[in-house]
Amino acid sequence: MSEREPDPTSERWAPTGLRPSRLALAAIGYTTGIVVAEACVAFVRPDVGVVAHALILFALLQHHLWTTRRPSVLGETGRSTASRDVLVALALVPLLRISSLTMPLPEMSRLHSYTAAGVPVLVATLLAARALPSSDLRGRLLRYSGQNLIALSGIPLGLFAYAIARPEPLDAGVLDIVLGSAGLVAFSAAAEELLFRGVLQNALYAAFGPVGILGSTGLFAAVYLGVRPLGYAAFAAAVGLLFAWFAHRTRSLLGVVVAHALLTVSAIVIWPLVIG
Repeated sequence: MSEREPDPTSERWAPTGLRPSRLALAAIGYTTGIVVAEACVAFVRPDVGVVAHALILFALLQHHLWTTRRPSVLGETGRSTASRDVLVALALVPLLRISSLTMPLPEMSRLHSYTAAGVPVLVATLLAARALPSSDLRGRLLRYSGQNLIALSGIPLGLFAYAIARPEPLDAGVLDIVLGSAGLVAFSAAAEELLFRGVLQNALYAAFGPVGILGSTGLFAAVYLGVRPLGYAAFAAAVGLLFAWFAHRTRSLLGVVVAHALLTVSAIVIWPLVIG
């Protein structure tokens, strides 16, 4: 990394080189729109929420193209790349919801539906990360020092998640459970961590500092508004904040990816079979 491009994950770096007023207003507007769209999915009608997400996704991509041609529209003074990263990173959240509601087919099992919905999200997140300087997913996934405790926290957190949501035991064969669990790890747990703690959190932090961590955590909790009971969204917010702090503090994604994988697989597959 050159001297002109400070590490956006460094605690010593603050985004003092840009005037974030216009970008902040835009980010707040888009974030509010995404939360409202998620509320529509959860409390109104899923198709209404999908349409709202599609409009937000279109607006974010058009806004990004516009700022690429005219960097001054965000009120930037030298960090136009960090500002445009926010727009691309935010666009991944509507894509996540659109995919989760439209990709699974009616005849798919519950386990395989996670894979169908997660494939396009994971691909889009990896492509976005390659284009966004703030992400550095590869380096943060390979940093394993001090990751054991947060990784193992996924087991008790999975038990809490099961106690809240109480999913039914899976009615599937051993092979389907194994393949479905692998899909959960790669296309649900890993995809969400790379999106929210990898791309989105770093982009928001690079533009806004520590408040960006709260923004990414809030969006993470919002996508769980449709999970019943409603209290699960509060659990997701607490877990998201814990994962966000640890990923930022250690500058690693390995621990939170493993923890999320253990949480998801144990809550959906293991604990219902053991307890239910």
